[in-house]
Amino acid sequence: MLTAYYAAGVPEYWLAEARGAQSSFQIYVVDAGQYRLANVDDGGFQRSTVLDCDYRLQLERGRRGYWQYCLEANRR
Repeated sequence: MLTAYYAAGVPEYWLAEARGAQSSFQIYVVDAGQYRLANVDDGGFQRSTVLDCDYRLQLERGRRGYWQYCLEANRR
């Protein structure tokens, strides 16, 4: 699937899986003709070169007990 995005010229691919307490968030960036996972810093942020910003997905339970997801941005 990522091959088709690369062939179409998509410079960055984001993947978020959010199912209850199991969640993951990855940013794939183009490097040497293919996608690779973006580096993750100590705070869990990944760099988007397209948007020139760092992002991480935070998960917590809301007041009513449902899972809430927040995409946090951190400009350098």
